Amino acid sequence: LKIRHRFVKWLCPHIACSLEQLQTIRTSPRPMILFAQKYFAGRQDLRGIEIGVAVGDNSLSILKELAVDKLFLIDPYVPYEFDGRIWDASADYAIAHTKLAEYPQVVWLRKTSESAIREFQNEEAFDFVYIDGNHSYESVKKDITLYYSLIKNNGLIGGHDYTPYTESVMRAVNEFAEEAKLELHTVFPDWWFIVRISTHELEEGLRLEREHKRREKVVISSSPKWLSRMTNLEKNRCEGCGKELVVGDYVVSRTHTIGGQKKPYHRKC
Repeated sequence: LKIRHRFVKWLCPHIACSLEQLQTIRTSPRPMILFAQKYFAGRQDLRGIEIGVAVGDNSLSILKELAVDKLFLIDPYVPYEFDGRIWDASADYAIAHTKLAEYPQVVWLRKTSESAIREFQNEEAFDFVYIDGNHSYESVKKDITLYYSLIKNNGLIGGHDYTPYTESVMRAVNEFAEEAKLELHTVFPDWWFIVRISTHELEEGLRLEREHKRREKVVISSSPKWLSRMTNLEKNRCEGCGKELVVGDYVVSRTHTIGGQKKPYHRKC
C-alpha cells in the first residue's frame, strides 16, 4: 500500500505537467511558426501555404505571428481514411472561414494538395509551407516532394505531428531529409527544413525561366494572315478551353507530346 501511494504521489505531478504541456501545444503558436517569426524578422511581405487547415487555429496563429502578404489555405474538407479510421472534417470549413474572415490576404483552395499544386504554376516562389494534412506516409511524402520545389532559396518547409504517435509522418520526413541531404529541425511536435538551393540550381532555374518567356507568343495582332499562320487548326481555337482565339488574346504555343505539333492555348489554360 505504501509503495502504491508513493507511486501515485510521483505520478500525479507528471500527469499535471503533461496536461499543461498539451494545453500549451494546443493554444500557443506552434514551434515552426515561432522559429519562422525569428527567422523572417523584419520581413513584411511573406508568402506562404498551409496544407490541412481544419478549424483554422494554426492559420490564425500564422497570420498573427508573421507579416504575411498572402497565405494560401489548402483543404478539401472531405472525409478520408487514416490509421483505420474515417476522418470527416467537412463541418470545420464554416468554422475556419468565419474565424479567418477578417484577413484579406487569405486565399482558400478547397482541393487536395495534389490538385492544388496546379494553381501555383504562375505564382512567385513561397517563403514557407506548413504541412498538416493527411498523415499517411504516402500523403506526407507526396506533399513534401510536391511543395518543396515551390520554396524560395532560404525558405522553410515543415509541418506538424512529428511524434512517435504518428510514425508515418516521422518516416516520410526522415526519408526525405536523407534523400535530399537536408538538415532536419524538430521541436515537439513540429519539424522543418531550411531550403538551400545551390548556385548551379539557381542558374539553371533562371535559364529555364528565360527560355519559358522566350517561347511565349506575343498578343495576337489584327492581321488575319498572322492569325492563320499561327496554327493549322481549324477555326483557331484554344486547345485548353475550346474557345475561339480573337484579337487581343495572349497565346502560348505548346508542343504536344503526341506528333510533336505545336498548338495554341490561352495563357490561363
